[in-house]
Amino acid sequence: MGGNFSYINPCWNLRVYQSAYSFNSSIPTASNIMASVNQYQYICLALLFVLAAWASQATARNLHEASMYERHEDWMVQYGREYKDADEKSKRYKIFKDNVARIESFNKAMDKSYKLSINEFADLTNEEFRASRNRFKAHICSTEATSFKYENVTAVPSTVDWRKKGAVTPIKDQGQCGSCWAFSAVAMEGITQLSTGKLISLSEQELVDCDTSGRIKAAVVV
Repeated sequence: MGGNFSYINPCWNLRVYQSAYSFNSSIPTASNIMASVNQYQYICLALLFVLAAWASQATARNLHEASMYERHEDWMVQYGREYKDADEKSKRYKIFKDNVARIESFNKAMDKSYKLSINEFADLTNEEFRASRNRFKAHICSTEATSFKYENVTAVPSTVDWRKKGAVTPIKDQGQCGSCWAFSAVAMEGITQLSTGKLISLSEQELVDCDTSGRIKAAVVV
């Protein structure tokens, strides 16, 4: 038979159609572009938020550290503290910082009837403080004592703060001197104020100077 005819391969047409579909689907649309931009902006904002939070925390830590260092310097001036070298100062500063944090945490809890404060021992560990204080172990002798009873006592308050009544002098530091007998003796300044209305801070040093025998014995307030 003669004549022209045409033949269309259905598989080839399918491949052409699939290729055209793939090509068209890869062309970005306006909605796809906006979605990508929005997603990118969200990621950038999240990263900026994280960086800002980290920078804020770092700044707060630096400011706190600078403030603590300044407090330590002021404390050194107040109590005349000097260190032999930079290593010793760094060590004492760390102890000071830990003690201050412990004091502030204790006071913040507000579950006690008293508060703590920074004193001249703030750069010592608890072990160092105990080693430098409270070392004297006296032999306590038991003695016969007569019973004592109050007379004409009516209502008694559950607590008494003698500081509010003006019967307490500033804290006195015995240090490492074995003159506890003198400190015990001058404790009468409190009862003197309650009796006379005048608070006079008595001198332990005067008692020690007048003790010409040089014999230092243990004593307690009774």
